[in-house]
Amino acid sequence: MTTRETGYGRSKLVFKKSTLAVCIAALTAQAYGQTTPEEPVALEEVVVYGMKQSLENAQDIKRQSSIVQDVITASDIGALPDKSVVEALQRVPGVAIERFEASNDPDHFSVEGGNVTVRGLNRVRGEINGRDGFSATGDGGLNYSDIPPEMVGAVIVKKSQSANTIEGGISGTINIETRKPFDSDGLVLGGSVKASYADLIEEVKPSASAIVGNVWDTDAGKFGALLSVAYSDFSSRGDGVGVFNYKAVTNAGSNPDGENLFAPIGGSARQQENNRERLGIAGSLQWADPSETLQATLEFIRSDSTLTWTEHFLEFPAEPFSNDAGSGNLNLGPDATYNCLPGNQHCLFTSGLILGGNGGQDDSDRAFRGNPFYVAGVRTRDDERVVNDISFNLEYKPNDNLTLSGDIQYAQATNKVMDFTVLGRMNSTDAYLDLRNPDKPVFEILDNGNGTTINSAQSYFMRSAMDHAADSEGDEKAISLDGKYTFDRGLVNSVEAGFRFSNREIDFKESLYNWGSLGETWMGSPPKYNEYQNQDLIEQFTFKDHLNGHALNVNDTFYFPSAELVRDTEKFYQQVEEADILMTDGNWRPLHRRSSAMEGSPFRPAELSTVEEDRSSVYVQLNFGSDESAIRFSGDIGLRYVNWQLDATGANVFGAADGIFTGETEPSSWRTRGGTIGWNRWIGRTQQIARLWLTTPLDTMTTTSQRLPQAAQLILLQLLPLV
Repeated sequence: MTTRETGYGRSKLVFKKSTLAVCIAALTAQAYGQTTPEEPVALEEVVVYGMKQSLENAQDIKRQSSIVQDVITASDIGALPDKSVVEALQRVPGVAIERFEASNDPDHFSVEGGNVTVRGLNRVRGEINGRDGFSATGDGGLNYSDIPPEMVGAVIVKKSQSANTIEGGISGTINIETRKPFDSDGLVLGGSVKASYADLIEEVKPSASAIVGNVWDTDAGKFGALLSVAYSDFSSRGDGVGVFNYKAVTNAGSNPDGENLFAPIGGSARQQENNRERLGIAGSLQWADPSETLQATLEFIRSDSTLTWTEHFLEFPAEPFSNDAGSGNLNLGPDATYNCLPGNQHCLFTSGLILGGNGGQDDSDRAFRGNPFYVAGVRTRDDERVVNDISFNLEYKPNDNLTLSGDIQYAQATNKVMDFTVLGRMNSTDAYLDLRNPDKPVFEILDNGNGTTINSAQSYFMRSAMDHAADSEGDEKAISLDGKYTFDRGLVNSVEAGFRFSNREIDFKESLYNWGSLGETWMGSPPKYNEYQNQDLIEQFTFKDHLNGHALNVNDTFYFPSAELVRDTEKFYQQVEEADILMTDGNWRPLHRRSSAMEGSPFRPAELSTVEEDRSSVYVQLNFGSDESAIRFSGDIGLRYVNWQLDATGANVFGAADGIFTGETEPSSWRTRGGTIGWNRWIGRTQQIARLWLTTPLDTMTTTSQRLPQAAQLILLQLLPLV
């Protein structure tokens, strides 16, 4: 049985062992038949292509292109042990992937890789089959880690621009080509079942894929259909140790001679368990008329990806706020070691104790004017992204020189996020850091003899909570018309021109990170964990084999808020209220319980926005080159005109004003030059100022220079009685 498979740009014949046996038998019969003259038998030529042929196909595409680009063919991706397209892309020269969940979040690792950069730049445009890759995330761009590699026929990385390339890829464009029915001449049937084992969390997760397609030749033309489905369930664990900013060592015991010593004010350790479920569906129908001058392609692609993770972490919460408690003083033990820079410059901490501050005033190493402590926090996050993309392409080729094509695309996407963090504060502790081996950093949290131990529930209390939600959706419509005329001879190979229009609209619903306090020592005496230890509010968690046993070995078990309870903000809120954990001055409320939240929603009106983008472009491009000259060359010259319009509707609430006018995040008092006034009075006075500002007939003033001084005077007149 012989089948034909197609990589990118060239078809290939593949045969099984039964076909080989038939060929050998035919050859044997011909050898013995020489004693009796017979007509020669014509044998079918069977050509076997391996991985080398796929690489040659990619090289041919790269060589024949007038721009700088690299190609990964389907065989390449299928042969690589990669979990997603983004993993395969890191093998392309000049392409790098980020190993963090987000570019601005280096604390959280991504085992499968995150964003893609080309030559160090992150303005990379993502395409699927030459069309916009769309999502309902902040930038509306394609998330490569959401695409199963089993659905992909080729990945083309364009590192330079040309007029016929859709605008937006400043650093480059990555185009993902899915499989089509006409890539094969007959029946295509395949599948795979795999399993991955995560040794750190000791879990086995499955993945499976299947593809089926066929092509039929009829009197009405050539028909083809193909369906590809891929599912994967993947778990992983990420361990991390970090240090905060270096600051001057302040205690006399560590700095007796006034040396210029600098050390981090604290360290951190985190352990994050991830689970990603991904379902990809790609289906396509193709038809070509009997003369093969007209070809139509209808495609549907669905990507459904859910990322769920739970994180336990220990960190120093005073950072990065320079005025927070503990950030102005740094006390180290006498065993601290430093690496002094040449030229009598700073000496940087490499190992030693970072002391907590519960010592007496006569203890120079522990006399602390701030309040150093660590928190044991739990964070849970559910992130679901769904994209549905349907497109239709019609290509007309009346002769060998002229090609006309039209393309229509509609994409719809949703993005839902639920993020919740709860912090439990520990009693003041010492910490040991050893950074002398950057590959094996050591971090330990130690008791400092203050009467309690970190292994006791009595040493913890619930400090704060923070939730965040997003529920965005959007769609995109695009239409394009393109034409290309190829010349048979001469330096000018072809000329092409086209037009494209797209409309993209995204409705963003995204809350702020809603931080609030549950209890603190300045509020009184917050209840300790042991007072409600049997109410399923807290649990012990062990950092098992953290960083392969290099960190958290002395103490690896701590008390944390219950991870299961943290997954439900309303249930958590009700239980902390029932247990009297939420103190009188505690100001955290779940997003949906905020006074200004819309009914039945976790969002405020100011957290809703709509962005609509219209783009239209037209281009013309001339391609030239020669294979017959002494030096082979190719290139293009063209012009692309783009009209881009963006309409954004929404609101922005600036910092303190959010708390002033809602009364939900205010501190207990507001300090002025003359003393302290009640916060409620400040709110009332601010509202009076606002009303006065709105009712004063400033429009009677003729110029801005006249308006601003008088408006400022109105505010000062209201503030003077307070100060």
